[in-house]
Amino acid sequence: MRAVAGAVLGVLLLAGPALADPTPSPTVQEPEAPLVVSVTELLPRAPQAGQAFEVKGAIRNTSTTQSVTGPEVRLARGDVIQSRGELHLAEANHDVDYGNHYAVRHLHTGPTPTSAEIDELKPGQVGYFDIQTDVDSLQLRRTGVYPMDVEARGTIDESGAQLLGDAPTWIPFFAHDSRPRQNKVAVVLPMTDRPHQAPDGSFVDDGLADNFSSGPLAHQLVAAGYEPSCDRGATRNDGVQDPTTTRCEAVPITYAIDPDLASAAYAMATSKTYRVGSGKNARDGSGKRAAQLWLDRLKAQAGGARGSVLVLPYGDPDVDALGASAAGQLDISDSVKLGNQVLTDQVPGTRVDAVLPPSQGSGILTTQAAEALRPQNAQPFAYVLDESAFPDLEDAGRTRSPSAHVTLGPATDPLHGLAVEDTLSTLLLGQSGLQEGDRLAEQRFIAETAIIAAEAPGTSRTFVLSPDRYSDARVGAMAQSLRDLGRLPWLCPVALEPLTQPATEGGGESCANPASPTEARRNVDREDPRTGLRQGTDAQLPASYLSEVAHQGRRATQLTQQVLGTDSAGSGGTAETIDKLQRRLHQAVARAESSAWRQDASGQADQLRRLNGAMTALVQQVNVLTGRVLLTSDKGTIQVAVENKSDLPLQIRLQFQIPGRRDVETALVTVPKKSSVPVGVKVSGLRSGTFPVAVQMRDREDKAFRGFVYVQVRSTRYGRLALGLTFAAAAVLFIAAGTRIARRALGRGKQAPGDPSGSADPTA
Repeated sequence: MRAVAGAVLGVLLLAGPALADPTPSPTVQEPEAPLVVSVTELLPRAPQAGQAFEVKGAIRNTSTTQSVTGPEVRLARGDVIQSRGELHLAEANHDVDYGNHYAVRHLHTGPTPTSAEIDELKPGQVGYFDIQTDVDSLQLRRTGVYPMDVEARGTIDESGAQLLGDAPTWIPFFAHDSRPRQNKVAVVLPMTDRPHQAPDGSFVDDGLADNFSSGPLAHQLVAAGYEPSCDRGATRNDGVQDPTTTRCEAVPITYAIDPDLASAAYAMATSKTYRVGSGKNARDGSGKRAAQLWLDRLKAQAGGARGSVLVLPYGDPDVDALGASAAGQLDISDSVKLGNQVLTDQVPGTRVDAVLPPSQGSGILTTQAAEALRPQNAQPFAYVLDESAFPDLEDAGRTRSPSAHVTLGPATDPLHGLAVEDTLSTLLLGQSGLQEGDRLAEQRFIAETAIIAAEAPGTSRTFVLSPDRYSDARVGAMAQSLRDLGRLPWLCPVALEPLTQPATEGGGESCANPASPTEARRNVDREDPRTGLRQGTDAQLPASYLSEVAHQGRRATQLTQQVLGTDSAGSGGTAETIDKLQRRLHQAVARAESSAWRQDASGQADQLRRLNGAMTALVQQVNVLTGRVLLTSDKGTIQVAVENKSDLPLQIRLQFQIPGRRDVETALVTVPKKSSVPVGVKVSGLRSGTFPVAVQMRDREDKAFRGFVYVQVRSTRYGRLALGLTFAAAAVLFIAAGTRIARRALGRGKQAPGDPSGSADPTA
């Protein structure tokens, strides 16, 4: 928070000799703040008058050349802050005036107070501190949040004691006469990742292996699985520990699960060895055990007493981009159904009727997408949306944080919404720019919840926390922040399921103040040109990309529903095999429509390439084999063969387009698997010559399946006159031959016996 210039004077004093040297030696750049402060304990989390107050931690001398003499740590407190705006401004500008200093503590050689004190902190050396004081000595009197620095001081180069490093934090305090009512808090943890499988089910990379073991998915799941715990009391400066006074309730968690992620984990865990890559580059994956452990933990936590499941549409699709067309809306509905089917057996647990579309800070949800996401059952449900989706929640002049409940549309057809508290959701992950270590990251979350309560201490409000889908968490900070929901006196952890119903007066669930009024809901005119929700296209998938994906989806539907199989498809397991293929292709299309590919042009290109390649390979298993056909008359049969290389039977019809004649179409032809069947059409009245005949396959609904192929037909037609002349000539030849034969026969009959000449005796 403050610029530290302890080493500057020494550098200036040495500048003279350095300037006189024409070839000065290189100098080591010393850190601006040579002492780094780390806070490991800060108790109590909810200080009250009369309680002990304790801060423990360590400082490290990061200088490589300079020692610090007389090192000590002290607490510095600023004036009370009583609104969120003031807190955020003070944090952003670092302009806190610390006019009060308390509880100076010298460093020790070890983490226990009984260790020997350190008079000098050498370069790289670490010293420990344990400051024990009380709330009254810190003079915390007014309700609000107090900025506090843990300051490290000492002497460098005999320049006198000065500030050499600090760790800023915030201390909440509620005066005895202004104890707040509890605010209800529900937590929704997204379990999503970008798709990692190709259309054939193989893995394009092994990124999930790390994510399941040590990435964001593992971090959030591990943090959410910590059991509730109570704070120990702080230790007073006389060594006596305060009794524990905080609550330690369990915190219910709703896991928003992308079924595609659960399906991928299941494939990794159950296969003997799952393959990564394709062709010669394929290799065995390394995440089998990590996937199994992650899946087991997810099942245990989501299906336990404190967990519930919110099923996302399969692949976590970009519902706003898809909602712009009727075909896209149908894809959304299909992904919702597919997601429920896939997740039913893999992750048991209580299902929550809520909708959590991807917003990534954009807060976009169109009316068309909202309708496509609406659950089919009649149970109450809620749209869990980024708060920027609701224009009225962004009033610049508001003085307190609004409750999560929002009603959309007219009273005759209301839509119930829950606005996610963005700042708290981010802080829940331990993501704060002004902290050293997990403990102060958690303290920043505590301060935010406290300042919200201090804004309106007499009102009980409801907040929904849902971190961004692709953000990582600091496990320690997040785990403790989740526990804080069940131990801070101004908070009450609740399940999401009761919040899916419109807010009612009272409704404290298990909270300590069930009779407190709830924050009034905001109403948005659904007939507003923006449909009551903020809309836009900044982060959506491009329409051209979705159009290409839809084309591949249509190819998949035609192949599985209108080509493969026969009228008796139920025999021999054929129907089951087709269903599996259809689901696999549906999953591939859903992955391509995932919101993970927003603003990722290379990812979109890869998805289209894989999807097109997979569909083309399947479609090309069905072919028309052609060649040359010779017809020796004006009628005959033009014949080709239909080849089926797939493992399933199929039905197809052929359409023949003959130049100058009406198209001829066959009936449906059944082609068994791994075989070919001859197919032909009879024609008549053909002209002589060679001409191409176009042949196209058509499905059971008589729609084109694949493009045209061509048969070269050669016709040698003679015609009636030619045939008549031919027959007449044949008759003349036949008569001539017969006459000659007859004459020869008669000549032999007139010749006398024994007369070789064959002439008769005239005197006989």
